[in-house]
Amino acid sequence: MRTHLTLRFCVTATLLAVAALGAGCGDSHSSVGMTPMSDLMPAQRPAFTKQRLRAGANWTLVDVTTTDHAFLYTVQGQGVVVSLVDGSEVTIAQHARRGGVLHDLVWVIDDRALVVWTAAGGTRTLDTSAFDPIESTDDGKTVAYLGAVDVDANSATLFVAPADGSRAPRAALTGIAPIGRCSARIVPAGDRFVVSHCPAGSTDYGTHATLTAVDANGATVELAQNAWVGVAVDAARGSVAYATGSFSPAELRVVPLAGGQAVTAATGVLEFGFLADGALVAARGTLWRVRASGSPAPVELSTQTCDHLIGPTTDGAYVACSITGPGSGSTAMMPTTPGMARVVGTNVVPMSPRAGDAYQQPFTDDGKWLVFIDGATAGTGGVVAGSLTAVDPRTGAARPIAGDATFARALGGGRVGFLVGDALSVIDLATTNPPADVAAKVAHAQVRANPAGDAIVWLSSDTDPATSGLWVAPMP
Repeated sequence: MRTHLTLRFCVTATLLAVAALGAGCGDSHSSVGMTPMSDLMPAQRPAFTKQRLRAGANWTLVDVTTTDHAFLYTVQGQGVVVSLVDGSEVTIAQHARRGGVLHDLVWVIDDRALVVWTAAGGTRTLDTSAFDPIESTDDGKTVAYLGAVDVDANSATLFVAPADGSRAPRAALTGIAPIGRCSARIVPAGDRFVVSHCPAGSTDYGTHATLTAVDANGATVELAQNAWVGVAVDAARGSVAYATGSFSPAELRVVPLAGGQAVTAATGVLEFGFLADGALVAARGTLWRVRASGSPAPVELSTQTCDHLIGPTTDGAYVACSITGPGSGSTAMMPTTPGMARVVGTNVVPMSPRAGDAYQQPFTDDGKWLVFIDGATAGTGGVVAGSLTAVDPRTGAARPIAGDATFARALGGGRVGFLVGDALSVIDLATTNPPADVAAKVAHAQVRANPAGDAIVWLSSDTDPATSGLWVAPMP
């Protein structure tokens, strides 16, 4: 399930906030179709009990829908949707290559066909020759995807379609590159999308993309040319930020989502993202606060070097940066108004991103704690282990959680799920309570929360047929 974050961060030439050539940025989503379980009043919510929902080993848990269905697939490619309420299941793919969850919609590339499933509408095939990415609008009503891909994967068409299947998909952009360094990226922007794309067969490095806004009906507005493929969107204010690809140093520009004149907001930046007040934070060694209008001039936020943006607090008050110079492997918490940065940890590993997250997840979902594995060292199979620690970005106060932790994930509010060995526990940092034990023999990184936050789901690492498989329990 997509994360409920309010900020979107992009990187144009480096990895972390998004992929090296600007994959879609992290985004907030809501439900589609039928009323999601997460929107029901507490009295209407199902009462989860700890139980095994499905037997079997060698599964991958992708995520959980807003209607409380887990999507998982096998190494052989069988894709299955399982109800967390009663364990009923539906097989939606036999040769799954990639897949994901958007609100209440599950999507999967089965061979080359794009198959979608919802609890309300069942299974549908949208396209017989599709590539990811697949995205939905922030309101969850429309999906966009690359279809009609030719046999050599040189050319594709961007389609938009209602998530509920109420009408056929409509072509919005034709003759665009589906693969390569300048392959199409789709970023949700309120009730529409911003798409960065290059012509079919392009060998461009991703520095001369065209940015186009696409609405739910397939209507398009060209926003910019000669842009890096990574963009950031402030849908509430109707703004799109991008970096120029044909100027050195790159210019950070902001253009209206509806189209119009772009404004140069800053120069010489490679990573950027909108804040809650409509300003931007931008970095290239130095972290700056930038006005989308370009005036007044950018303000340096800290003398502390910011080598890479990792991610923001939900309120936008702080940004986490990694430091790869002196103090290599540390993390700095930078205020988004001028102030003192706090450097914490060595060989830091942030919490694991959730499915669909475009950047690493450094903070709890309530934005009050930076959580990381400190002093991480590689162990068996390359799995890292270290001391799981939470730090209050406002005071710098540290709260040790567990030693020898191998994995951590934000589970809503102040909750964090983590593994010590293969034992799963959950701590709620909004309280002073100690961690609660959930299960033993849990597969590494195979832990999710449902969107409502009242159930935790995991895959067992046990090979015993009596206990292996998909499990659910009430959220501690």
